[in-house]
Amino acid sequence: MTKSFTIDFAWLDRHVADEAERFTFAEIKITVGGVVVTELEDVHTKTIRSAARVSAYALALWLLGNWWRLVREPERKSHSWQMSHRLGAIGQGFLWPDLSFSSDGDSVLVRMAPTPQSSQQMVRYLNGIYELVSVADFEAAVLSFVDAVIDRLQTMGCRTTLLQDLRKEVVDERSQPSSNRWREIEALLGYDPDEGNEELIAALIAQGTSLGPGAVDEVLAHSKEETLDVLAFLFKHVRQQTISMVVPDSDILRKQTAGIDSALLPWERAAIAARSARTHWSLQDGPVSNDQLRHLFSLSGNILTLSQSVKSPITVGFRNGKRDHLDTCLHTGYETSRRFALLRVIGDQLFSADSDSFLPVTDIKTARQKFQRAFAQEFLCPADELKLFVADDFGEEKLDDAAHYFNVSTRLIETTLVNKGLIERDYVFE
Repeated sequence: MTKSFTIDFAWLDRHVADEAERFTFAEIKITVGGVVVTELEDVHTKTIRSAARVSAYALALWLLGNWWRLVREPERKSHSWQMSHRLGAIGQGFLWPDLSFSSDGDSVLVRMAPTPQSSQQMVRYLNGIYELVSVADFEAAVLSFVDAVIDRLQTMGCRTTLLQDLRKEVVDERSQPSSNRWREIEALLGYDPDEGNEELIAALIAQGTSLGPGAVDEVLAHSKEETLDVLAFLFKHVRQQTISMVVPDSDILRKQTAGIDSALLPWERAAIAARSARTHWSLQDGPVSNDQLRHLFSLSGNILTLSQSVKSPITVGFRNGKRDHLDTCLHTGYETSRRFALLRVIGDQLFSADSDSFLPVTDIKTARQKFQRAFAQEFLCPADELKLFVADDFGEEKLDDAAHYFNVSTRLIETTLVNKGLIERDYVFE
């Protein structure tokens, strides 16, 4: 489940010329799931306190100015992403916590590491955080905080209207489907409001109407400005060289998947869906062999062991209008990777909306891609069976044995054990 997210404050006095800054200087306490993110050590006074003394006005402006990217854009490694998703980018002479927000479309990952002991800063933040907050809860907390800052400015007779104007703009855009869609596309491209190429955005919206907005958004999150070229290549070249497959009883399993508690996180829903699919298809406990996969999904030839001749930018499945049928192209070359990619396509077939004419598989951290990965992981290497196999031995040789036994990558074994809390995240990601 996602965690609660709150921004609390207490107004302080500050003697500066700018009215907005003077009236909104505050002690601000940010809490995620009961953890006080802003708990800090003041080196000068040798005290511990739960709130940072910063500008509430500056924070409110940053949150509203980056609204669409914060609630829609997945994690990226660009300077632009850092400036719009990391709290420290606010600057203005304050020592902000090194807090970042990255969205998968359904939830916002709130992440921060404590200030290192070696830091020479006069304020040292004490707590680390790695938690998910629902987009709806994040939005509600931000708007509540912004409203409090606006109320403070009005009460104090401050004449600035910038924050009020920004709030009205965001609320109006959220309430209008066409404006909301435009801003979402812009954010997925990695642009601030009104910075995106209008012709490109209009063309992407049209492609979404034709091919399915969910599927187009997944490619957009992955390929950004190259999305139109990628889509054209997929449908003009890749689709002509796909391999046919069948996902038995898709309608039944799609209905079961849609009925899974929506409050669960994507990978939690995916694990339930994968176990249900294995049961429905009468698969016994233990590894699933290539022969079983070929028979179950009516695959021809050596699709799981030999790369396809067509060079596709991503793994993709195409819905061809026939019940249970897909045409697919697996982008990766290794056997374990191809098995995993195949099951990601199948997971997406059970997860995605009817309006999507194709099923993209990418490396971006959206909720949909997380569902795909977790479905493939649980289907090929059920977590409970993996725990029985490794017992209490988490050595390198044992994990390699497990990877061979389930015919998956060692990375998948490690990730599964991390997700189940059996080994530390740093064991895999150091």
